Amino acid sequence: MEIVGAYNHLTVTSATGKAEDVVIVNPNPFNTEPLVYFANARNITLSCLTFVGTADGVCLTDTNSNINIENCRFLLDTETTAAFGGVVIKGKAERIRIAGNFMEGAGYGFYSEGMSEGRMIKSVTFSGNEVVSPAYGCYMRYTDFDEVNHNRVLNRTVSVPQAFYGLNMAYCTADEVCGNAIRTRTEVSSGQGINASYFNRGGLRKALFANNEIIFRSKGAAYGFHVSFSAGKYVNNTVIMLGKEDAHAVYCNSSIL
Repeated sequence: MEIVGAYNHLTVTSATGKAEDVVIVNPNPFNTEPLVYFANARNITLSCLTFVGTADGVCLTDTNSNINIENCRFLLDTETTAAFGGVVIKGKAERIRIAGNFMEGAGYGFYSEGMSEGRMIKSVTFSGNEVVSPAYGCYMRYTDFDEVNHNRVLNRTVSVPQAFYGLNMAYCTADEVCGNAIRTRTEVSSGQGINASYFNRGGLRKALFANNEIIFRSKGAAYGFHVSFSAGKYVNNTVIMLGKEDAHAVYCNSSIL
């Protein structure tokens, strides 16, 4: 889908401004196709909509630009990992904004994977989202963020996988990762609150990690912050590790702080 013209923009929204009034649903539990699929699309806003199903909510592949997904609800399966996530971005994309959404269920609340460190998804905002009961957390790779701020990520209370990663951001870049709350409501075997390995690698850019709160319950190896071969500034973060064995608030290796 392409909206022709430099200033033309398509907005799909609820007339009432209430997400529950417009529901996009796939009633077939065996259908693995995304509820909304964008490929080579640009200049689109999805606002105040509800997505219900067992597959991905919104999937962006190939080349997409200037896509805004805001104030939507994603109600996906909370007991299996049939879907990647509420919002899934793969391949090449730029100027993507995911803000103010409620994302429940799926394997990952948010999944973003570029092609390599030299071919990243660019200029992404992931802020103000509530991610509840994903199997594994949020997964980001090869993605350049403007900000990852004020998100709340809570793990499952039933059908709980062994490992959980609240914000798994290895091989990403960002200016700000601030005000996020990551909590495991049930005990997991292992995982990390925020994984910032190979983050802003090279030291040409430093991310500000500030005012994040991590409360992590684990019976095995776990880390609040996992920082390895990265560049960032860490200020006023709170990490509480409720572990029985090998639990660490911060792991830091070969990084510029």
